[in-house]
Amino acid sequence: MVMTACGATVAGVDTRYSDVSFSQVGSGGFPELARDLGTLSAPGCVMDRATWSDAFVERNITTSRRVSNALSAMTNNGQATYDQGAGVLTIAPEFCAS
Repeated sequence: MVMTACGATVAGVDTRYSDVSFSQVGSGGFPELARDLGTLSAPGCVMDRATWSDAFVERNITTSRRVSNALSAMTNNGQATYDQGAGVLTIAPEFCAS
């Protein structure tokens, strides 16, 4: 196991994305993920599932628990909004580079 500044990494998987404490309001969420998603070439940082899911796969956020936790963490901490029915993720303006 390799320790990183932001948590434990095991075989390329950052365990923070499985930790439900990050999804609580006021926990800080995942600003680095929001910033990374904000650099994608999505107009207004509004992206469909196909766009944001590729970025999640690159970070090994692939199980339903990890995806749900990452989305909840960002929405509960003001980093993004998520329309589950449409699969549309909108990154908050302060994290959006476009």
